[in-house]
Amino acid sequence: MLCAPMLSWKAFASALVLTLALSLTLPTWAHDEAPAVKASGVVKDMPRVPIVELTDATFFDQLATRDEWFIDFYADWCGACRHFAPKLPLLSERLSDADMAHVGLGKVEIERNPDLAARFMITRLPTLVYIRNGQIRAYEGPLEAVKIFEFIQSDWKDTDVWDGPFSPFSTFGTVIGKAAGGGHRIIGIFKMVPLWGYLLICIALPMAAFYLLARDRPQPVVKKQQ
Repeated sequence: MLCAPMLSWKAFASALVLTLALSLTLPTWAHDEAPAVKASGVVKDMPRVPIVELTDATFFDQLATRDEWFIDFYADWCGACRHFAPKLPLLSERLSDADMAHVGLGKVEIERNPDLAARFMITRLPTLVYIRNGQIRAYEGPLEAVKIFEFIQSDWKDTDVWDGPFSPFSTFGTVIGKAAGGGHRIIGIFKMVPLWGYLLICIALPMAAFYLLARDRPQPVVKKQQ
């Protein structure tokens, strides 16, 4: 029969001292080793691609901050735009996970930004464009984050560049954009005029025209009788 060996008092004392020594030094070892283990296991958070609200005033300044942009032209009243809106955060996650944080994601609300809406000749919503090194390409594929991600990765090469005299960055694009922006501001001013103001204008303008025409009309010459 096997028996457990009996410890002498010297062996017991030695074991007790060793146990106390280990209990005092173990926290130090744990403190020294933990950072190394923790550091080796840390997964650094990749910078997320923000979704930037672009405006007539900020568009070109924002465009200069990155070489690539994927931009969504939308309207608040557009049902298809609201359906597509959740896809942009998914696209942001895919770009971030693929270490493509250099690509900018932008949104343009066309009602509040008539300059950009006119420049890009927005006729349907949502309109999606990809700008790379100043070259514009229209995205006309499925409205899915994975398909857009593939387009940004490589499929853009198979799409024609939108350039020429009618491109958004041409002289024509600049002129039509400024004209649309100015017209929108004029309409905004007229929207501030109350109804009685329009009635007053409608009455005053014909009266002023009649007065000017009557004043400038030559008077008939009456010959004196001999």
